[in-house]
Formats: sequence, structure tokens, C-alpha cells
Amino acid sequence: MSGKKSDDKSTFNTLTSLPGVGKTTAEKLIAAGYTTLAKVARASMKGLAAAGLSEALSRKIVAAAGNKAKKAPAKAKAAAKKAVSKTSTKAKKTASKATKVIIDKSAVTRKRNAAATKKARAIATVTKASSKKVLSKTKSSATKTASKAKATAKKATKKTVKKTATTAKKAADSGRKMIKSPTLAEIIKRAKNK
Repeated sequence: MSGKKSDDKSTFNTLTSLPGVGKTTAEKLIAAGYTTLAKVARASMKGLAAAGLSEALSRKIVAAAGNKAKKAPAKAKAAAKKAVSKTSTKAKKTASKATKVIIDKSAVTRKRNAAATKKARAIATVTKASSKKVLSKTKSSATKTASKAKATAKKATKKTVKKTATTAKKAADSGRKMIKSPTLAEIIKRAKNK
């Protein structure tokens, strides 16, 4: 035995967890290079005897280290499985929350769009009604203006005819040169030219 001591507490604690292994025995195992449970479990009786352990103690710690070494991967596997399950649950919750937020935002957006569409339709309806009203007023105004223009033209034509007839009568009465009576078409033509 070289008398080496381990500064690594976890290695020392791992070895002292074996039955029958105290401080001195743990130091012997570390000095011989047996620093893990797996190494102790694979150790030969000759190697452990060379480290200064009795045959009975060697058998005892090899069996205990083998059991612990077998349990360690199972424990690690169970811990890993638990961690994966926990992570998976957290991920599902996060995804669920994110989906809910997206759905909520979509619902709000749909409501806003529906309100905007409704408002646009109302404005279009009002605009259409206003346009119809303006068109109706414009038609009515145009009809009135056309009627007034027709009446004015009729009056003007009557005035012109009367004036022409009066002038012709005066000329005939005063003995002047006889004016040929205009036809109705000529009278209307003169009225339009004035």
C-alpha cells in the first residue's frame, strides 16, 4: 500500500457507503485505484488482496458494489425518465397557454374585423341613401328647370307672334308698304334667334 489519501470527498463517501468499508479501507481502495463502485464490482480477489483487504471483506464489498452499480443505472434511468416527463408536462402546459393566447387574439381580431365590416356596411348604406337623395333632388331640379325653360320659351314665342302681328297691322293701317305676314315657322325661328 502506498499510503495515498483521496482529496475527492464524493469518491471517499461512495466507497464508505459499502458495508464493512471504513476510512482506512476506503483509503486502501483509492490507493489501489478502485475509485468507483463499478471498479470495485469488477475487481479480482487478487487485486483486492494486494490492496490489503481480507478475502471475506473482498467478497462482501464486491457483491455490495455490484448491487449498487446495477441499481445506479436504474436510478439514473428513473431520474432521467422523471425529468423528461416533467419537461414534457411543462412543454405541454406552455404550448397549451400559447395556443390559448393565439386563440384569444384570433377571437379579438375576428371581433374587430366584424365590427369594422359592420361599420363599413353602415357607411355604404348611408352613402347609397344620400346618393339616391341627391340624385332625386337633381332630377327634380332638372325637371323644374326644363319646365320653366319651356314655359319661358312659349311666352317668348307668343310675345313675338303678337308683336309681329301688331306691327303688321300697324303697317297695313298706315298705308305703308305691305309687309308679307310671316308664317308660324318663321315666327318661331325669329323667337329662337332673339
